[in-house]
Amino acid sequence: MSTRSERSEAGPDGLADWVQIAPQGLPDGPVLLCTPGGVVVRATAQAAALLGYEGPDDLVGRQLEEVGVREGPPDGGGRPAVRTVSWSAGQLVCTVLCDVSDLTAAPAHPATGREDSLEEERADQISNAPMLDLQRAAKIGTWQLDPATDSLRLSKVFHELTGIPLRDGMTLEEFLAFVHPHDRDMVRRKVLHSVEHSLPVEFEHRFVRGDGGLRTLRVHGVVSKGRRTMLVGTAQDVSAADDQDSSGLLVDMGAAVDILARLLEGPAAEDVAVLACGIDNVRRIDHSLGYEAAADVEASVAQRLAEGLPETCIGARSPRWEKFMIVCPDTRAVGGVEALITLVSGLLRTTLPVGNHLVQLSGSIGVATPRGGGVTADDLFRHAAIAASEAQQKGFNQVVVADPDLISAADRQLPLEAQLRDALHRDELTLHYQPVVAADGSIVGAEALVRWPRPDRGVVSPGVFLPVAERSGQLHDLDQWVLRTAFRDAAGWPPVGGRPVSVAVNIAGLLPGDPDFVDLVTEAVTDSGIDWYRVELELVETDLVDLRPQNRYAMERLVERGARFAIDDFGTGYSSMARLKHLPVQTIKLDGRFVADIDSNSTDLAVSQAVCTMAHAMGHTCIAEGVETIEQLRVLRSIGMDLYQGFLFSPAVPAEDFRTMLATGAAPGYRR
Repeated sequence: MSTRSERSEAGPDGLADWVQIAPQGLPDGPVLLCTPGGVVVRATAQAAALLGYEGPDDLVGRQLEEVGVREGPPDGGGRPAVRTVSWSAGQLVCTVLCDVSDLTAAPAHPATGREDSLEEERADQISNAPMLDLQRAAKIGTWQLDPATDSLRLSKVFHELTGIPLRDGMTLEEFLAFVHPHDRDMVRRKVLHSVEHSLPVEFEHRFVRGDGGLRTLRVHGVVSKGRRTMLVGTAQDVSAADDQDSSGLLVDMGAAVDILARLLEGPAAEDVAVLACGIDNVRRIDHSLGYEAAADVEASVAQRLAEGLPETCIGARSPRWEKFMIVCPDTRAVGGVEALITLVSGLLRTTLPVGNHLVQLSGSIGVATPRGGGVTADDLFRHAAIAASEAQQKGFNQVVVADPDLISAADRQLPLEAQLRDALHRDELTLHYQPVVAADGSIVGAEALVRWPRPDRGVVSPGVFLPVAERSGQLHDLDQWVLRTAFRDAAGWPPVGGRPVSVAVNIAGLLPGDPDFVDLVTEAVTDSGIDWYRVELELVETDLVDLRPQNRYAMERLVERGARFAIDDFGTGYSSMARLKHLPVQTIKLDGRFVADIDSNSTDLAVSQAVCTMAHAMGHTCIAEGVETIEQLRVLRSIGMDLYQGFLFSPAVPAEDFRTMLATGAAPGYRR
């Protein structure tokens, strides 16, 4: 065996060179920083203690195998089972030592055929105690996913960090139910992509504890290929000290429920009411100003509710429904339900400074009462949340009272959510294409519009299933499916008059603020083989208000590759000329509401002309939507509109019909 000094000088680059480039900070826990060849460059005190060394310096320069890093069951010396999880750290490799003793089934006892005896189990727990203490101190849990059986096993520390009740195992989807709704699709995609392509994975996500608290987990995982392929990894709680649930001044949701249940069993149950309060447009704040800004807003609202509610009322935050919940034990004591609604609406309606912006807030409220009894606490909270979601669909600062018809309709939509998820996974949706034409009637592009044909009920209207997708958190997956399908279809379209035909896709769930936005769009373009300059992504104005630098950068990266961005339904949102001048967009689509009466309404004509002139002055293309009559077309051509879209030329048609249309070169409804 070579000496340490000899090892230090081995290889084309000496140890000193590796130490020079090694970052100073390491995650808090049993962590080693190694060269690609497995030589330790830096270590933490926890790693040294776990491996039986006096200090971190005693590990530097040694090979991983030499210091005792091993995988498998506890050895005869009592050392715990350790699995390493590694990821790239520049030119070096960061390795976390994970105790996986409680992720591995214990061997059967030779005499009884049962698992290890209680004495042996206790001995294992004692031998593992130092490792568990280190992981608890570092807030690092471990996990293991078996893709073949969809079985996810969590370590004891992972259960402690997350508050998930101890259990033998769970499926990935069962675990995702605890993940923050905004992050759920991202976690699913990254895990499945890692398994499918045998790639390491790294991300952060928010996690809703069983007690309602909100935590942030940093996840690392690698594919381990032995007798069975496994995805194994660590999850570290990296929440800031004050990064608890934004309703820290309110009671936790569990307490609000085991309280409401007691009230419903009491003699005054008929006077109880539950209000669910949703902050209007909080997702726009999240996308435009960032998660931290949205969290600050929610914390401020929580404080206003905690300080302003009547003393008899109880406030809580429900991450499950993304609502604030208010339990009123006696509506008579607060002047009635209407008086309480007025008070709460006032607390939700305010202007807050967020970073360098002033954000105007309002809230939509859902109200639920026992209505004759027979409902549980969970029922009442769910009914109030359903009513609040309905209120938010109606606009800002709305109130909806839950009634049997609303609850029945919501219950009928639950199966539709599951059916839509299955349809996405089974590729059962279809796309129709509506042509975009030039002034001479030739087709220059098409907008992709999603349809859901079902054998049992015909084609489900987008007006029905798109709100279902939004409420159930499936818009992101839906956008991905549309991108992949539209680009694949368009890649095979023939040119018209020697000019390639572009394709436009509306995106609502996959937005520039998402961390994987650029990667997912790039992947869809690359896999389809379509040219970048034929790709146009449509966003509504509200998604472009107060565009953050990182969102703008994501858009600019795609524009540099040749893609185009369009503002859809322009004129109905919040855009101003000052903002528009600096947005990385190339196309403006005039909303059809200004086109409908353009030949008879002077105001609509003036607005349309102003939008068209402004677009041209900024070097943008202007498209008129909703063109249905020859008279509208005549006026639009007279003001210099570039392109047109509407029923005058063609409705959206199935993919095969659109290819047939391309063969003629012009939309069928066009007349010179």
